[in-house]
Amino acid sequence: MLLAITDPDYLGFGSGPDEQVTSRSELQRHLERDFAQSDELSMHFGPISIAYAGDVAWCAGECVIEAEAGGMRQRLTGRMTAVLRKKGEQWLFAHTHFSLPDRGQENGKSFPEK
Repeated sequence: MLLAITDPDYLGFGSGPDEQVTSRSELQRHLERDFAQSDELSMHFGPISIAYAGDVAWCAGECVIEAEAGGMRQRLTGRMTAVLRKKGEQWLFAHTHFSLPDRGQENGKSFPEK
């Protein structure tokens, strides 16, 4: 289902060091890995801002990924941005980026402290 709404020229980033994707087929491999390494997986979106101009839309907001992997329940609270491109009557994800806030950086600080 996710691949059906993904542009063939998709580009994206996840939070892992090797999660840089430059095509829909690479995204498919990463998704298959995510599902293979988890017994349960879900995503929830918090407040999200959306804008568009013509055939391009972009959004940014909070994202929570919940998973059960290796017998452990995990919750990743992060941020997601996306760019969508309209092809015909369908909006397709052309780019997504999921990141986790730096845990070593305190509120009000521009850089993490050692």
